[in-house]
Amino acid sequence: MANPGREEMRRRLDLVERTIQERGWSGRVCRGLAEHLGVTQRTIREYRQRVLEDIAQGYRGIDRDLARGEFLLRVREHMSEAKRAGRFGPVAAMLNIEGRTLGVYQDSATLTHQTESASLDDVIERLQELPEPVRQQLAAALTGER
Repeated sequence: MANPGREEMRRRLDLVERTIQERGWSGRVCRGLAEHLGVTQRTIREYRQRVLEDIAQGYRGIDRDLARGEFLLRVREHMSEAKRAGRFGPVAAMLNIEGRTLGVYQDSATLTHQTESASLDDVIERLQELPEPVRQQLAAALTGER
C-alpha cells in the first residue's frame, strides 16, 4: 500500500487518538484499528506513538498551574454531567481526582512534618475554633470519659 498523503495521515492519527480516548489502549483496540485501516498492528503502534508525542509536545513549556487549572475545569465539567445524570459513583471519583490534583490529600510524612512544625498555641487555637459539642467529645475522648 502506498504511503498515505498528509490529509489521510491526519485522518488516521485523529482516528487513533479518538479511539484511544474512547476505548483506551489494548491489543484488541490495536487489532481493530489495524483491520479498519488496512495496515499492520506495527503501523498502528507507530501511529499511537506519534499521537502521544503530539500530545506531549503540546504540553512542553506550559505553566503547571495553568495546566492544572485546565484539567480541573474538565474534571468539573464531567462531574456536573455525572450529577445531572444521577451517577454519583463517578462524581465521588472525580472529587477524589480533584482533591489529589489540588493537593488536598497529602501523604503521612508531609502531614507528620506539618504537625511537628505547628506550635502548641496554633493547635489550641485551631481546637478552639471547633464547635462546642465537638470540643466536648474530644475532651471526653482524651480523658477517657467516653
